[in-house]
Amino acid sequence: MLEDEVAAVGAARRAWVPGVVAEVAGWRRVEQALTRAGAGSRLLAGVSGVISDLRRVLARVDQGAITVAVGGKPGTGKSTLVRAIAGLGPAALPSVAGVRLALRAGPRRASTVVPRTFADLRATHLRPRHLLLGLPDIPTSAADLRTWRYPEPGDQDYLACAHPSLLADLRAIRSSSVELLDRQGGPLLVDDPRTAATIAAEAPHAVREVVVERERVPIALWDLPGTGAVAVSTDLHVVDDLAADVVLQVVRGHWCDADARAAVVLREAGAPVVVVVNGGDVVPSGLDPATTLHADVRDREAVAADIVAPLLRDLANTLPIADAELLAAARVGARPVLTGLAEHAVDPPAG
Repeated sequence: MLEDEVAAVGAARRAWVPGVVAEVAGWRRVEQALTRAGAGSRLLAGVSGVISDLRRVLARVDQGAITVAVGGKPGTGKSTLVRAIAGLGPAALPSVAGVRLALRAGPRRASTVVPRTFADLRATHLRPRHLLLGLPDIPTSAADLRTWRYPEPGDQDYLACAHPSLLADLRAIRSSSVELLDRQGGPLLVDDPRTAATIAAEAPHAVREVVVERERVPIALWDLPGTGAVAVSTDLHVVDDLAADVVLQVVRGHWCDADARAAVVLREAGAPVVVVVNGGDVVPSGLDPATTLHADVRDREAVAADIVAPLLRDLANTLPIADAELLAAARVGARPVLTGLAEHAVDPPAG
């Protein structure tokens, strides 16, 4: 059964937990000893960095579920595949154009809309579009954005614009983002996922993500917004802080420039990217049939047999290696810090 297979992978990963917890505790003791010894801020910052790296490893191996992100260009069937993997319908797991949606385990069924702060909106949506359009200035506050003038259809600046769709984005951001920006990133809790989706749809650029929680989630899922339509730089926010074990890129029909741009974005997640061909056995030219999965994403049985099963078999082999490599990298990063401990007569962590 799916839950048994996922549980076996999770148990193997959690075997790392006691050792990593002990390492974090050891570095905490080092941090306290250095503070008492009056160590400099640079050395303390190095120790803090080591602890942060180890905590990231701990968060990865201690999660109760495998985490899969699903992305690609718009219109390929991404959300349909997410629902097929989850075994849920649109009412339980709605999609919102332009908004990242997470399905994860929680103590009860609940949904959360996570708004962006203005600084986040400025960095992820305003700045990339202003740069591509060659606009000289960028709003510096939510109040500034409310009164900002962007060229309208018929304006000379609009007619000379190479990317009118980006101008349309900016005008939509200006008109729809105000109320959620006023929350300054504070989450909005609702019971029904459809309510969360409705709120997010009114101001998608101002929403960082929608989180749907259910009591039993064997595979945690990310339904990513469509990417690759215009430019890589405007889509990179889609994979910000995306803690995924693997990313599925859904492709439909032939491989085109938008798919290539989407692939660049998805690789920035830092996880392996596996291509899923939706609807047919023919693998688009340029892709490796040996590493490409394919199924009609509307067919849940086909998805379970031809996508989920081989994916789990692969992850059972690759995740322990990836976890070990991440832990090894954290330990290598700690080496420069270890050389500074002797100056303060502080013993390094055991192990």
